This record gives sequence, structure tokens and C-alpha cells, in this order.
Amino acid sequence: MHAALFLWQLWVAQPVGNAACAPCHAGELERHARSGHGRALRPAAVADHLQGLTRAEANGTRYRYPAGNRVEITKGGQSMQAVFDWAFGSGLYGITYVGQREGRWVEHRLTYYLDSKTADFTPGHRRSPPATLEDALGVRQSVADARRCFGCHATGVQPGDDATGPDLKQMTPGVQCERCHGPGAAHVKAPTAKNVLNPGRFPARQQVLICGECHRTPPAQNASREPELDDPLSVRFQPVGLMASNCFQKSGKLSCLTCHDAHDAPQRQKAAFYDAKCVGCHEGTGSKLRRAAQCKPDCVSCHMPKSTPVPHLTFTDHRIRAY
Repeated sequence: MHAALFLWQLWVAQPVGNAACAPCHAGELERHARSGHGRALRPAAVADHLQGLTRAEANGTRYRYPAGNRVEITKGGQSMQAVFDWAFGSGLYGITYVGQREGRWVEHRLTYYLDSKTADFTPGHRRSPPATLEDALGVRQSVADARRCFGCHATGVQPGDDATGPDLKQMTPGVQCERCHGPGAAHVKAPTAKNVLNPGRFPARQQVLICGECHRTPPAQNASREPELDDPLSVRFQPVGLMASNCFQKSGKLSCLTCHDAHDAPQRQKAAFYDAKCVGCHEGTGSKLRRAAQCKPDCVSCHMPKSTPVPHLTFTDHRIRAY
């Protein structure tokens, strides 16, 4: 059933917006407002991180950002300008800009990174100097990729047609309530658990697969037992590592929601909070369980270390393991 969740935002239904949820779910909305989910997409015009920055590449290609949503690119005697429509990213790590050019969505070659407060290569883009101004601007996205990007960073995205891609006329930027819980008109009119989707009611594996629709899951076939070694960048996608963990495979009860409140920012919790989650599962009488409970209390730093697979991006490796 989890595979149908992505279709919630495509239904012809009656969305009500976050404000309609507030009378009953004020606490969740307060936490959501400070989470990365709620800020996953913004109009580029209000994301002014790039404004005033410049950058030059080895072959003389130069970038200048007179405004946060506009770039001027020069190379030799040639120049071009482009305007960005959307800024992808919560701002925790970086902001990637996307705009339209000749009817196609284009992901900008450079991303603004919070750690260095400057622009550097967008993950997945080639680092070799661009041959043309169009290459310098970025990578044109397929219709499928555009649908996937907007579908995971926004709410109410319609599929559009196969020529132009996603229809954004009913879109609300960010991962809002109805992106995960479904259109809320019926629930607001007659609140009951039967007319709203609650991912927390699914079994653990289904919960991970639901989160993995956007946070990625391992391949259906030949999933790696050591994904972080086969593809270091896979640590960006937490379900990939988690589903390769013995803790997940053997417990039958470990899910994303075991440790994380989907409405809140995980960075708000201290390491001790997550260590307590580990000990809560590893208490018992068996020798391995006793050793785990008696181990130094810093569980996460040893068994889920930080990893920096590419410059500027550091993630917690979710393949829980003993070294």
C-alpha cells in the first residue's frame, strides 16, 4: 500500500492547507514550522543566498549573481543570463536553484552551501569545466526527474503532461501536512482516523518505505549489504543504510519513526536522546544485549558515524553496525 502514498498529492480532492489542521494539531504544526520538511522548497525570489556572489572556473567561465534568483554567466566574449524559479533545500546544508529554459526545467550547476556561505558544485554535476554557457548553467531535467523533484519537495503537485512535466498551479511549496496525510477536507469536516492517512499506523517496514519514497530506498533487487562502501553518496539516503542494518532486518520493529518525529527537525535532539533509543531496544539478559547496555553511552557516534561523501555535505550513516 505504501506505493500509493505518492499518489495522494495527485488526487482530485479538496486540500485545506495547514491552517485547517491547527485547531486540533497545534503542537505538530509548531514543530513542523521549524523542520526541514516545511522549508523543502521556496520561490527563488525570496531565497537571496546567492545575491552578490561571484565565482570563476578554470577555463574562464564566470558566474555573477546580481540577485538571488538571477545569474549572469560569461565565457570568453559570450554571455547569458537566466532567472531561477525555485530554491530546493531546507537550508540545513545547501540551496539548489532550478529554473525553466526553452520549456525544460534546468538544475543549476552551482549550489549555495551553508557551511562555506558560497557557491560550489551541485551534487551529481560533473566537475570538469563546462564546454558551453548552457553547460555552465546546469543540467536539463527529464519530465520524470522534474516530477520527482517537485513531488518530494512540495505538496499538491499534479503530474502534468509528458511534454511540459509537473503542473504546479495547485502546488504549495514544502512538505506540508497533506503531502503525507492526504487531502484533508473530509477529515476536517468529520475528524476520524478512518478518513486521514497516518503513516505511523503501518508496520515498521512499510513506514520506512513510505519515508523512502522521497528519502530513497535500496534497489528492489540486489540491495547492497554495505551501501556506504559501494556508493559513498548513498549515506544521503537514510533508508538505504537503515534497511541494510541487522537492527532493522532482525528486529522487525525498527523504523524511521522509532527515533524521529516526522514533524520536527532531527537536529533538535541531542545525541543522548538517540542513545536512549538504542539502549531501549538492547536491554535484556543475553550476553550481547548486556554488553550493549553496559557499553559507553555514546552509541550513535560509534555505530552510526558521520560521513562526508562530498565537500560541504556531512550525514549520519544509518547502516547501524559494530566496527
